[in-house]
Amino acid sequence: MRKLVNRVDHVAYICEYANIAAHVAEVEKVLDIKLEHFDRTDMGLVVYYNMAAGIEVVAPLPERSAANAGFYARLEAQGEGVLGVVFGVKGLDDHKARLEAMGYPVGDLIDQAHSPWREKVTLRQRPVPSLVNCMMLLGENDYADDMLDIAQS
Repeated sequence: MRKLVNRVDHVAYICEYANIAAHVAEVEKVLDIKLEHFDRTDMGLVVYYNMAAGIEVVAPLPERSAANAGFYARLEAQGEGVLGVVFGVKGLDDHKARLEAMGYPVGDLIDQAHSPWREKVTLRQRPVPSLVNCMMLLGENDYADDMLDIAQS
């Protein structure tokens, strides 16, 4: 397994449900990647992702619920755009303890057990305070050896 450490692991964008198809098509065309579709009904979200490319686009499902209320609030406050950045760390528990010792709140481990990428990527992530008006998460994510295409020059 491989880890992305001390660097951005992936970026998540948020948009309105009515706009997600157009945004996904544009991301795929510009970046020359394919995003896979997944409904996270437990979170009230539709998700398009390419974990190997480090890109995720989400939209709250049209039916408002307690699960997606925070996503609706984010859209209403800031509009579409970057939702959050996951930053790879070597030891999630050690990083959590370090931040808490400095007085920073660190959120609960995010459950990714239902994610379709779980066969290729084990995501362990915790939210930390926002940076530059962007949600931040620490991630100790394990990628299958064939997931990350890192070219050498």
